[in-house]
Amino acid sequence: MMIYDQTLHQETYLDKKSHNDESIQAIEDILKTFEPLSLQDSGDVRLLKRMDTKYLFTESLLPGLLTDLAQDYDVLEVDGLRMQHYKTRYFDTPDFELYRQHHNGQRDRYKLRVRSYLDTDLDFLEVKKKDNHNWTQKSRMVSEEIPASQSPTVKAFLDATFPINRAVYVTKIVNSFYRIALVSKHDHERLSLDLDIRFLSPSTQFALPGVVVAEVKQPEFSIHSAFIHKMRQAGYRPTRFSKYCVGIALAYPHLKYNKFKPLLLNIQNIVLGEQ
Repeated sequence: MMIYDQTLHQETYLDKKSHNDESIQAIEDILKTFEPLSLQDSGDVRLLKRMDTKYLFTESLLPGLLTDLAQDYDVLEVDGLRMQHYKTRYFDTPDFELYRQHHNGQRDRYKLRVRSYLDTDLDFLEVKKKDNHNWTQKSRMVSEEIPASQSPTVKAFLDATFPINRAVYVTKIVNSFYRIALVSKHDHERLSLDLDIRFLSPSTQFALPGVVVAEVKQPEFSIHSAFIHKMRQAGYRPTRFSKYCVGIALAYPHLKYNKFKPLLLNIQNIVLGEQ
């Protein structure tokens, strides 16, 4: 198997912030009220095998929500930053086999990506597997941003974690976002809040302004999550959301996306409501 990177022009687009300074500052000020957690200490709650529960909501709700959650969660702090900048490069076959797996609801479906932690210059080659019971298994290894698939180490990693052995995988889309990572004070639970989500493909670039993607990661689903309780009180229901699938559906409109139409409509309503 060969992994080819297609370096995309204008990747500096992913480094921009779509927020105004006042919005960012308000969120950062609230995060200062949380107890900090180091990267090393948060490693005890890595949850590489987990049950994910996701929510979408408008960014205007985030300051009030964070204020309410400060007593129940610690915040990950890395080099003094409590909001980390991520970039993800997704690979697929030329005919989008991995995307079609997800769209068609295949029992075991995979993502192949490089996740870059831009604030610390760390890159991980990752394989993410999800089954039809919503269990997620993530495997990863430290790697250069552009993996050399000829490397024996990379080959051994992929042989062990990624059974879809096709000849060629290429870059299909790159995204970036800012993440607030919270860890429960009471349970074995992580909560990520992703905002300022941007996409770049070989032919287009676009953002999802005002959209927050929340993901509760638990060893098994539990309603005793403080965040899930807040979402239920506010009338929000869990939704399935994949940055890769949303990005591909929007960047490559010739592909089938029927299954994702309700999700795309929800995103559109949030974006229009924020404008």
